[in-house]
Amino acid sequence: MEPRLKSSVQVDWKLRLSIIIYCIGVSFLIIIIRLAYLQIVKGDIYKNFSERNRIAKIWIPATRGIIYDRFDRIIVDNRASFNLTITKAYVKDVIKTLEFMNDFLVLGIENLDRLIDKIAVSPRYRPVVIESDISRESLAKVEAYRLSPFFDGINVEVVPVRNYVSGEIGAHLLGYLGEINEKIMKIM
Repeated sequence: MEPRLKSSVQVDWKLRLSIIIYCIGVSFLIIIIRLAYLQIVKGDIYKNFSERNRIAKIWIPATRGIIYDRFDRIIVDNRASFNLTITKAYVKDVIKTLEFMNDFLVLGIENLDRLIDKIAVSPRYRPVVIESDISRESLAKVEAYRLSPFFDGINVEVVPVRNYVSGEIGAHLLGYLGEINEKIMKIM
């Protein structure tokens, strides 16, 4: 009786081993098929997704402090300005995108060719300002349509701007924030 018991245990052990090997083989086959599906069929979708999901250096301007007079009245403070920017690396057709943005937001970009040239010479991942200090209505339109394919590469940057309570009088004494224009840049 004992030899029979050993033989049934051996057969049972071999059967179990073959079932386990079969399950492992099927599992690996499923993994390989799924990997091929993700790489071959869905590869372009995930490539585009990964291109947009990269680490980028972002320039964050520092806000300047509020200036008070001797009676604790505000002379100069800061306000938020919204700049519309375009990043060349994320836009399929820069010209069509700029024309669409100009018509959609009624930006009034006077010299579109000059802006296109500025974008062409800028680095791929550096945002270029399309319009500075856009209105709240334009900002709301851009944010509402952010997921639209026409808005790929279009962003809104918040930039601090000095707000002089008494107007521009005394800006040269109290401090001025602004970008250097091309004329001064050539002199430097």
